[in-house]
Formats: sequence, structure tokens, C-alpha cells
Amino acid sequence: MTDAKVEFHSPLTLLAQWRDEGNARLREVLVTGFTLDLAFLERHFISPARALGARITVLSDPHHSIHDALEVRSAGRTYQHGNASCSGAFHPKLVLLVGDTHVWAAIGSGNPTTSGWGHNDELWLVLRSGLERGPAGLRELSVWLRDLPDAVRMPSWIAATVDEIATMIDPGSVDESLPDLRILGNLDRSLFSQLPSGPTDVVRMYAPFFDPASAAVQSLIDKLQPEQAIVAVQPRWSQFHGEGLVESISTLPTAEFRFLAEDRLRHGKLVEWASGDRVTALVGSANITRAAMLKSTTSGGNCELAAVHPVPHSLMPDGAPVTSEVLRGRSTIPAAAQLAKPTVPVTILGARRHHDQIEVELFTSGTTPICIEASATGAPGDWQRFHMHRPKQRGPVEISFSAPPLFGEALRAVVESADGPHVTPVVFLTDSARCLPRSTDPVGPRLAREYAYSELFTDPELARIFDRDLNRLLRTLADQRSPGGQPKASGPRTPNATQDDRWGNWLTSTERRLGPSLTGLVLPGLPKGEVAEPTRWAVDLDEPGLDLTDDEDAEDFEPEEDGPEQGHAPHIDSALHKLWRQNARRMRSAASAEPPPPLELRMLVAVLHYHLLAAGVWGEDESWRLELAEVLEALVKSDKQAERIDEAEMYVASLVAIGLALLSQDAHLRGGTPEDILLQNIWAEVGIFAAIAEMETVEEYLRTSDETYAQVVGPSDVEAVIDLAESSVNDPFAEVQAALDAEGFSVDRIEGAWRASTDREAIVRVAAQIATIIDRSCAVLVDGLDSTCAFLRDGAVIAVAQSTQPQWRLFKVSVVGTPLSALGGGDGQRPWRRCHRSQPSSELQEMAEGIGIELKKIELYLRTT
Repeated sequence: MTDAKVEFHSPLTLLAQWRDEGNARLREVLVTGFTLDLAFLERHFISPARALGARITVLSDPHHSIHDALEVRSAGRTYQHGNASCSGAFHPKLVLLVGDTHVWAAIGSGNPTTSGWGHNDELWLVLRSGLERGPAGLRELSVWLRDLPDAVRMPSWIAATVDEIATMIDPGSVDESLPDLRILGNLDRSLFSQLPSGPTDVVRMYAPFFDPASAAVQSLIDKLQPEQAIVAVQPRWSQFHGEGLVESISTLPTAEFRFLAEDRLRHGKLVEWASGDRVTALVGSANITRAAMLKSTTSGGNCELAAVHPVPHSLMPDGAPVTSEVLRGRSTIPAAAQLAKPTVPVTILGARRHHDQIEVELFTSGTTPICIEASATGAPGDWQRFHMHRPKQRGPVEISFSAPPLFGEALRAVVESADGPHVTPVVFLTDSARCLPRSTDPVGPRLAREYAYSELFTDPELARIFDRDLNRLLRTLADQRSPGGQPKASGPRTPNATQDDRWGNWLTSTERRLGPSLTGLVLPGLPKGEVAEPTRWAVDLDEPGLDLTDDEDAEDFEPEEDGPEQGHAPHIDSALHKLWRQNARRMRSAASAEPPPPLELRMLVAVLHYHLLAAGVWGEDESWRLELAEVLEALVKSDKQAERIDEAEMYVASLVAIGLALLSQDAHLRGGTPEDILLQNIWAEVGIFAAIAEMETVEEYLRTSDETYAQVVGPSDVEAVIDLAESSVNDPFAEVQAALDAEGFSVDRIEGAWRASTDREAIVRVAAQIATIIDRSCAVLVDGLDSTCAFLRDGAVIAVAQSTQPQWRLFKVSVVGTPLSALGGGDGQRPWRRCHRSQPSSELQEMAEGIGIELKKIELYLRTT
């Protein structure tokens, strides 16, 4: 159902109605205002909106916040706040609730403060509509939101959110449900210019602010051309110039003035006109002033938002009539309000933590150095200077610097001036990923309980329960991912997900599926609370005014850490080793199934294997190598839900690098033992992933151990794997070079051939050893003390020539043989074919062509070296 009503109640009531009417979850909540009290919003609005699943975005004027930073607990973590700056005031009052299928928009006069949403008399127009079909007014609101970041300066991440919301609320098709509803903004043209022209019977208006000359009142009268005008003010609380009001409507046949009661502040803004029985009202944020009504945002006016809609009866409040003579003698506009506003040297728009960087966006009116200060509490005396920036010109400024240790959550900018330091209002460090919409859908398949790491490896009954639970989850998810599995529900119309969106959604999904303790194992090193857990901002708990009762202690609010002792492997009693090997076998089998289970579960299986290896669970049994190789193969399988998430790829890469380092113990990439061959095969499958691993993440996974038969590696072991993987990406022969170096051969690759020198007499044997290590088609040139040797290999055929002999000798390598074994360790094995060096046979010419080497150059080498 689509409807629009002018209402007088608070947006708090609107949120309660959404919940009570069963509109399911919220996707987005947008709140805009001029005056802002974040502490009020956190107490009464943020928690219930977040509980419904919403990403909450608050946008306000930079210079009119009334909260104390000490009282703000969750800004930047539970919701995102940004400042919006323009030449005039950022003044729109909008509360937007967006769900999967519906949108509710309240456009009115109340600021997000205790007064604006609680005590004052305000006017709101509430629009309720579906998303698939909606009125033209909803599309007008969508267009206004889409254009807002171009006309008003705001943080780039808030601008992106506003643009996403604009796309979400744009109805799929426009219907005729509310043909007379108009949503008006003044971004590029004034509100006045969008109103209809008269004549009308009567115009009624009241507002808390009128401009000194009453120019807006005069312009409205001239355009609407009424026979009668009624203007109402509160005699002490409204700001107006009485003589200007009287003069603006004195020429009309009937002019009436009213004093409204001052039992509470009349903060609503109303311009209403009537013709016959039809009454139309303009309500919203705009006072009846030049900056609000007569100017556009881009031409130096305020930023305003209003709604025009017919009403069943007049919204003008009753009041006491007052004569024009009495009104002329009154002027309540303070002298300071009539002065030009001083230029603000710097305006801070917002700050966020993005990966390991702090990003601050500002607007400066000069080139004076800007100092960025941060605080953990926002209390006086708790501010520290962290970064100095020297702008090259006035205008927008984007500052980025590495996040130092102990960087606070509250930020401000300080600029020195002739009048002393100018300190901006406080903004709060935003983590965009943590503020993303939270899923309130049933979690779906998940572990049946939370498993405490400290008990998991020591309690045999818990180990069995965990084994059954994890394998149930793996099987269930495999069934759902199979072609005939349960299809996923389609979501609402949303814009393309950003990198932060995908990461935040995956974090939330992982934490809900595995629980906090196991999520900490899978994703170690995340800032505390980065997964979807409620958090609050650090404050001094000894200060009065906090919600602690007499029988509570501050420590009760700190969750107990549950995880492995920092960097140390778990101790598992030897009586449980067999049980855990069996558990590992079942986990590994389920993780290797097709289609593969979700990435976070395969990562959990890998991490648990590393912990079990560090605990020495396999003892002397070398079967752990093949089993670990299977885990690595399963780990890198494609997962559409986690693909293109940079952070997830980094964690996977680190796990792969650790696994390869473990398999590299007592094994070589070019050896011939079973351990060597296993390492070679798994490196070919997963080695490329290790190239993007980061040691900082690797070290979060690594474990030390005092257990007998522990299989562990150190940072240097893993770093060697990463270096080799990086080199292999850039150089396809890097692995071969590393293997040759490991065997003590100093070999260079020159014009497609491998060239080495030796002081050994058996230079053919040296060449055969090098060709065996290379293990592919190759040309090897060896400089001896008195002679040289050329050694070619292509498939199962090798060819040998020496500078001291006139012939090429060709040999065949058996299926299980190597170049070294084909020669029997010397030069005496009977060759398959011979040919003179000056007349190479067709077989030799085909070999050289397959290798990519010219025989003429080989002959020149043999003759001249």
C-alpha cells in the first residue's frame, strides 16, 4: 500500500511501527539533520534499527553537533556518521527506512536530537511505498539523493552509501498512487521557483525563523497571489522582524497575524495555500528565509528538503490574534544573527580506517598546515597529534597515513590562526565493513554450539561432539550447493557490492556460522570486534553517568579471551591422538568433496590440521604429508561467495604458504624421493597462491611447540616459500634455479641454455645431474677444466657432445629413468644413435628445435670454449 500523510509524531514512532507491522528486516537507514545529538540517537534509535539489520548512516551539518564526544559509544562501528558541508547550512531533515520490499520516508522539520524528535512541535510528511512500484514523488527523492553528493561536500564513503540508497529506493515503475505528491530539493534551483503560481484564496504560514527583511514572505505572497494571508509566530521563541512581516502582506485585502502559545517550541515549518475546499501544504526543513526558500544550494543557499501534498484540513495551529501595530514593535532576531558568518579555516568531513590506513577528508579555506589529532576517549587532555598535512591550495583535502599503534577512535583537525588555534568538532573513525547491513535471516546451516578452544583439544567427549557437528554442517552445505540443492532466496534490488561490502558480509557470515572462538582461529589478527559483535567505545568507567549499577563491575563488560596461548600449540594427551587423527581424516574428506563446502569451513579444516601437526598427533607416521596435501588442494578450490575478496585471499595465501613450508621439510622441489615428488605435485597445484601471502598474517597462524614429533615451521621457512612463489610468478625458471642452488650448482641461463662450470673431471655426469634437476626439455652447457660438454634433453631422448670428441651420442631414457641413470653414472653406456657434429642427424635437429636452441650456436660453443 502506498500512502503519504502529514504527521506530528517522532521518527522514533516510525521505527517502532516498522518493527510492529512486520516489515521484516531493514537494509538501510538514513538520517539527516542540521543539529545533531549522537548520544541521543545511540540511546533511542541506533540499537533497534541495527537489531532489524540496517546499515545506519547519519549525515549532519559539521558545526552544530551538541553531543559530548565522551558520551558517544559506537559511532563508526555500529553506524557511520559524516559531516555535510555547503556554502549555507546543511539543513534537510530526512529519516529513510529501506527494507527488502518497502521504503518509508519521513521528511520534516525535526533535528535528530531530544528536542527535535521528542519535545518540540514538529511537522513530518511520511511516505510509505513499495520498491517495485511507487509514486513519482519517491523517484524525485531518489534523484535528490543521487544528486546530493555533487552539490554538498561529504566523505566519499558516505557519498557512495547515499548513491546506493538512491538506487535502492528508485521504484521499478512509477504508478499514479500519489499524483499530487511532490518531493522538492533546492540543490540547483530554489524551492520558491518550484511552487505553483496563484491566484489562491488564502495562504497560511508559520516557522521558527523568518529573515530580517521578510523577503521570503513577500516572494511567496507575490507568487501565490492570495486574497488573505495568515502569519503565525511565537512571540519570544520565533525569530522574526515584525515590521518586515507586516509590510510583506499589508497590501492584501485581508492580513492576519497570530501569536502561538509557548507551551513548547513550534519548530515545524509550514506554507499552506487553499483554493476552495482544496488545501495544499509545503512542509519540510525550510524556514521562511531567503537562504532556505529563495536560493539554491549551489548558489550559496542552504541545503533543504521539502514535500508538497494536499491535506484534508488546515495544519495551521490556533493562536491569539495580534494587531499589526503590536507586531511592528517586535523584533526577536539577535544582532549576531544578522552579521556575516566568519570563514572557517578547515572543516572535517569524516575519517575512516581502510585496511591499514587512516583516511581523513576535509575542506580547507587556505593553505595553513593542518594537524590531525586523535583520542581514545575524546576527553580533554587525552588528545595526541599524529599527522601534519600542508595543503597546497584551498578546497577539498584527502589525507591518508599508516595507522599508528594505539590510534584513537575520535579525531579532530587543528589549524593555527592569528586568533589562536581553530579546533574542528570531533568525528569518529569509521569502519565501513563493520557498519554494513547485518543479516537477520535465519542463520541457515551452522555449528550447533559455540566451541571453546581451551576445551576443544582436551575434552574427548567435546572432541566427538565437535567432529559430528562439523561433519553434519559440511554434509548439509554440500547438499545445498549441489545442482539439486535448496536454492538461495533472492535478495532486494541492490547496487553492485563494493570490496568492503563483500568483506563485511563474509565476515558476518563466517562468525555466525562458526561462532566467535573458531572464527578467531580461522581469521586471526582481526581488530577486536571486527566480526559482527556488539562493541562500545572506550571511556573511563570511573566517571559518573555510566549505566553501571552498584552490584556491577566494569570488568563484567569485558568478554573473556578464548583462543590458543599466543603462538603456542595446544597440548593434546597422547590417549586422544588416535581420536583426533580420525576426526582429521573425516574433516579432510568432507572438505575435499564436490561441490566444495564454503571457504571458511575449508580454512577451519586447514587451521585445525596445523594445530594438530604442531601438537604431534601423527607421531612418527609420515602419512600426514599426503593428508596435508589434500587439505591444501581443497583449500584453493573456487568459491563464488568469497571470490574477489582481497582480505580473504590474503588469509588463504598465508595458509597455503605455511602448508608448503611444512611439506618442504626434508623434501626438495627437484628430488626423486616420494616426499620430493609429493611436494613437486602440490606446488604445481597451489604454489602460485603463496606468492601473495603476507608475513604479518602468516605469523598470526604459526605455532611453536614443545611436543615430541611436532611438525612446525618458523617465519624464515615460510618466508622462503613466499619468496620462491613470488619469483616463480615473475620467472618460470625460479623453482629450477632454487633447486640447482640447493644442490650446490652455480648455473646461469643464457640464450635459452643452462650454463655451468665445474672442476670435476666427469663433466658429462655433472651435465646429467643438472638436466635431472631441471626435469624438463633443456640444453645444458658445462665448462670443465680442459674441455666442454653440451647436453640436450627433449622428452625421452638425450644427446651428449664433448669438445674433445667429434660425435653426438644419443640415448633413450626409460619411463622411470633420469638423464643421470640413462648414462649409468658415466660415459660408457651404449648410445642409441651417433652422428658427426658437422652433420647432425634429423633426430638431433628435431631435438634442438623442440628445445628451442640452435645447433650452430652449440657447435660454436664446443669449438671456441
